[in-house]
Amino acid sequence: MNLHDATLLSVQADWAQGTAVVVLRVAGQEEPVRVRAVGVTDLRMLRERPWGPSVSVNSARVTGAVLVIEMQSGDTITIAAQSFEVPTA
Repeated sequence: MNLHDATLLSVQADWAQGTAVVVLRVAGQEEPVRVRAVGVTDLRMLRERPWGPSVSVNSARVTGAVLVIEMQSGDTITIAAQSFEVPTA
């Protein structure tokens, strides 16, 4: 699923369960899209806004066991986990 220009609504972590959910509003999707990480070992969410404020996604990719979401603000959200549930459409 292409998440470019999606709007980041929230990042939710459940410490006890070791899960995280990234909730996004994606053009053409009626309901928010949820990307779920299971077996989370690291979650980092920078919010320094070097390119200016934005709630929009520039790019998102899963490489191995790491999800990296680059925001149009220039910040990144990085989640390392055992697995990811990413909607395909």
